[in-house]
Amino acid sequence: GSHMASMGVTVQDICFAFLQNYYERMRTDPSKLAYFYASTAELTHTNYQSKSTNEKDDVLPTVKVTGRENINKFFSRNDAKVRSLKLKLDTIDFQYTGHLHKSILIMATGEMFWTGTPVYKFCQTFILLPSSNGSTFDITNDIIRFISNSFKLE
Repeated sequence: GSHMASMGVTVQDICFAFLQNYYERMRTDPSKLAYFYASTAELTHTNYQSKSTNEKDDVLPTVKVTGRENINKFFSRNDAKVRSLKLKLDTIDFQYTGHLHKSILIMATGEMFWTGTPVYKFCQTFILLPSSNGSTFDITNDIIRFISNSFKLE
């Protein structure tokens, strides 16, 4: 958790600041991304190691990673690719959720691409849990899903 939440900050402020920090960190220092995650966090993210990626496909394969340590290894191993991310957010939705309604559910949609790839539509969902001191949030859940651009008639 590396984003501040002080009194008078709205949930919207928290969400915008979080997303800005998160995607900025992807571009500048992916090896530090794991700090955003809770120790038992679950991540479903782009499977950068997959060789089956067909350039004609408009949907990328994903991989599930559990625990901050493994999330750290995942981002570090794919550092160069992660850094080349370009991203445009189209929509951001958020709701309170979880125990005592203290966690925050965020759903972001947009488009992303990496050096040498087509543009992919995506939807990314986060759950942020307040840290024990209540001043920061940790990601407990993070799911990215790529959405097909085309409706294909059989």
